[in-house]
Amino acid sequence: MKRLVTLMIESVRDLTPIFIVIAFFQFVILQQPVQDLAELIPGIIMVILGLTLFIQGLEIDLDGVDLQLLSELFLQLTPRYELHVQPFDRLR
Repeated sequence: MKRLVTLMIESVRDLTPIFIVIAFFQFVILQQPVQDLAELIPGIIMVILGLTLFIQGLEIDLDGVDLQLLSELFLQLTPRYELHVQPFDRLR
């Protein structure tokens, strides 16, 4: 539960710049008041909760993935380059 609260605080921190930009456009550029604040607040809470649960799901899923499996997948997907090095005595 404590981890979920921490993730929720991080979600609020991550979403704050987005909310500031939207508020700036709403009040400065469009010069319009918020039409229905009673609908806006629950929507913001749902966005924060959704992002929190999404991040929690990613962490649970990535913790369950075996690192060996990830390294094998990485080796299969990356191009292989061979490095040919001559012995030192041939460089003279």
